[in-house]
Amino acid sequence: MVRVRYSVVAGYGPTILVDVRDHEALLKLRHVFAELSRRKTTAVDLLKENFVVASGLSELHLECVDDGQERTATVRRVNDGSVLSFRWARDAEGWLECAELLDAFMDSGMPGHQYLGEGDAVVEVDFMEHTEAT
Repeated sequence: MVRVRYSVVAGYGPTILVDVRDHEALLKLRHVFAELSRRKTTAVDLLKENFVVASGLSELHLECVDDGQERTATVRRVNDGSVLSFRWARDAEGWLECAELLDAFMDSGMPGHQYLGEGDAVVEVDFMEHTEAT
C-alpha cells in the first residue's frame, strides 16, 4: 500500500509525503513512473490508483510533458476552490529518473527516502520509514 498525505512540515514547508509500505507497492509506484517515461500514458491521477490511499489532498496529477519542457520536478498547486489539488510535471527522462531512484530501495531492501519533486510543495517518497498504523 502507498499512503499519500499533504502536510506542512517544519523546515520544508508544504509537503506531499508518498509513504510506500512494502515492496509490492514500490513496484506499482515504479510502474506508474515508468509508464509515464515511456509515454504509455501522459497523465494519471496517482490518488485514483487502486494501491493508493490519500489524506489531506484530493488530486495529485502526474503528467509527462514535451521533452525538455519541464526536466526538473515541477509541482504546482492547482487552485480549484474546494479541493486541494497538485500537478506534478516532468518530461519522459525526468519520469525515468524518478523510476530509477526507486530502484535503490528495491536493490537494498532498506528503509529510506528520496525527494522527487519541488515547487509549490516538496514530494518526498519514503520506503518503509513510517510503519505506524494510520
